[in-house]
Amino acid sequence: MESISTLKNILDRIEQEVIITDREGKILWVNQYAEKAIKLDEWIGKEFGSYFATQKRGNGETLLHSPLGDTYDFGTEEWEGGTIYFLDNLTSFDNPRIQRECYKEIVEKLDVMGTDAKGEIVIVSQMAAQYYGMSREQLYHRSLADFYNYRTEDEHEHRDVIETGVPIIDKYSDNPARAKNYVYRPLMYSTYPFAYHGKNILAYTIIQDDRKAQETLREITELKRRLRLRDLKDEKHKEENDTSYSFLDIVGESKVLVDTIRDAQTIAGVDRNLLIVGETGTGKEVFAQSIHNFSKRGKEPFIPVNCAAIPENLLESILFGTVRGAYTGAVDSEGLFELAKNGTLFLDELNSMQVSMQTKLLRVLQERKAMRVGGHKMYPINCRIVSAINEDPRVLMDTGKMRSDLFYRIAPLSLYIPPLRERPQDILAMARYFIGKYNKVFYKDIKGVSPEMERLLLAYDWPGNVRELDYVIENMMIRAEESELKLSDLPRHLQSQFENGMPGESSPVMEVGAGGNGSSDCVSLAGSLQTYEKELIERALLQNGGNQKKAAEQLGISRQNLYHRMRRLEMCKNNDTQ
Repeated sequence: MESISTLKNILDRIEQEVIITDREGKILWVNQYAEKAIKLDEWIGKEFGSYFATQKRGNGETLLHSPLGDTYDFGTEEWEGGTIYFLDNLTSFDNPRIQRECYKEIVEKLDVMGTDAKGEIVIVSQMAAQYYGMSREQLYHRSLADFYNYRTEDEHEHRDVIETGVPIIDKYSDNPARAKNYVYRPLMYSTYPFAYHGKNILAYTIIQDDRKAQETLREITELKRRLRLRDLKDEKHKEENDTSYSFLDIVGESKVLVDTIRDAQTIAGVDRNLLIVGETGTGKEVFAQSIHNFSKRGKEPFIPVNCAAIPENLLESILFGTVRGAYTGAVDSEGLFELAKNGTLFLDELNSMQVSMQTKLLRVLQERKAMRVGGHKMYPINCRIVSAINEDPRVLMDTGKMRSDLFYRIAPLSLYIPPLRERPQDILAMARYFIGKYNKVFYKDIKGVSPEMERLLLAYDWPGNVRELDYVIENMMIRAEESELKLSDLPRHLQSQFENGMPGESSPVMEVGAGGNGSSDCVSLAGSLQTYEKELIERALLQNGGNQKKAAEQLGISRQNLYHRMRRLEMCKNNDTQ
């Protein structure tokens, strides 16, 4: 009796349905799993064969069928008093082994990887192994640090989850991996602790592959973009907020410009602050207005301010407003942040803003509240901030001209506008556009540019970008008397920028001494133009005692444009900014 009692205790712990019969085949006992699954308590003492029907399979195996419709595979063991049946329910999810197999198969189709307390990989799903382009054997007992270029704060994530028991839910990572055959992609993941008998022994990460979702989002965004362009909603917004430009006004055919426009339209739908980076004259405000008109804020005001054109002592009052008596002559006045309301405030040439003013702007952006100069009451900031700079932001931060914490506030989104020299395909397209524009202004019927002028336009470096091209075409249109624009239609000071380096067989060959031996080299067009440009700048600086502002006025360009040219020609180290 004691032996059968011990046997029953053992069989009751098995996660499988177990039935014991006597030598005549009558059911003596069922374990807890069998009792729960097939309700055999009323069958105690009945024939085993009267409850289960048998079915022979083609491979010689036998299956059992219960009155409840379940099908069982089974094995048997003889004992001194009869037979022990070990049943494997093939049709019920209550079967623990079926559950385990099902969960295992599900896990294999997920990106799952687990590490133990030592940080070694001990669990790898088949999908995860494929993700890394390695076999499971190659991954087991390796450290995650072998595969990821961890940042300091992420290095011990798994260990921290095991120690604290606190999971990490839906974290985004752009941390590139360095595994063999690994193809980098940003991912979303969650890391959970696994406890056994109350002790956390494992941390496992489930990676969410959202590439398909991202692709679907891109398709939806593209569809919305086309629908909005078709309906010309941004054109209607122009009438409501007094802006001048929409995406339909951006002229060009190059792939880089088309891609930039598409990026800008996607950004328009994301209601966060934006930084536009581009050289002087690339059309940063055109893009800013287009993004505003394309966004859900399109019916609201678009308020632009050029930070370089306003003295520092006035900029704070203009941005934040004033109260009467704040200083001599001050009156109650709304600032541009208030005037923008729920629209867009465009801070052009933000890189010219003094650092002290940047500090005040940073506080406003952090708190989304501002106070008028001389006032005591805060008001909320509801507008979107779009900023523009014409220098590399990294250089600005490295040289202390821009606060890094301000940069991260104004640039959760960023857009780079390529200069004209990086998209020469657009030069002639824009030239045609400006010709059409000035035909209406000057009542002319110019058809295009001459082949000679076309070559010169394409060869020129365009340091002033689109604005300079507009200026050149306008000057030619004023003087043009024939159906095509020619070099002779330009004023003489502009002709010299083009004629000295005309390409083709008729191009002049400039003789340059090489080591004093009288030899000559054929200088490229770009080299000729740069040499001539440098001579003009050096002459203007010399005549004005090195004063860049006066030299720029003499040359007919802005001081900023002059500085850009000097930096491009590597002249800044020899001339201090004045």
